[in-house]
Amino acid sequence: MQTESENSPIPYWLVVDEHLALGAQPNADGLEWLKAQGIDLIVNLNTPDARSFWPDEAKRAADLDINYVHAPLDCSKLTPQKYELLRGLLSSNRQGRTFLHCAMNVKSSGMAHIFRVRELGHDPKAALLSLEATPGHEPKWQTYWQQMGAL
Repeated sequence: MQTESENSPIPYWLVVDEHLALGAQPNADGLEWLKAQGIDLIVNLNTPDARSFWPDEAKRAADLDINYVHAPLDCSKLTPQKYELLRGLLSSNRQGRTFLHCAMNVKSSGMAHIFRVRELGHDPKAALLSLEATPGHEPKWQTYWQQMGAL
């Protein structure tokens, strides 16, 4: 899986490991590129009212034989249950390659931070440093990460 963001058509591309990558909303070319990278599951956290929401993403992913799950996440309602749902999705595909995204890789990287620390054993400080290339996380994320044991 390609790790360098400058060669990716996916904004804010971030490879966590060989099984998980994060980024912003892909377009049709981005989906084809993801397929070429071996992605076999896309998890979309975008809400349908987001400016960048792409209603045809599920169909285009299916056309490329990529599994697709839409799990909209409202950042004003960050609960342990929201993480547990995502944990199940990400854990279920640890033999494959998952692309987790939202509009700008804020929700996706924020939720993936918990997965990285709790499930993959990453150092919280190092995991947070890798998020510097993504758009900023509001203070509510710090509170949520602390609540979820990821700081």
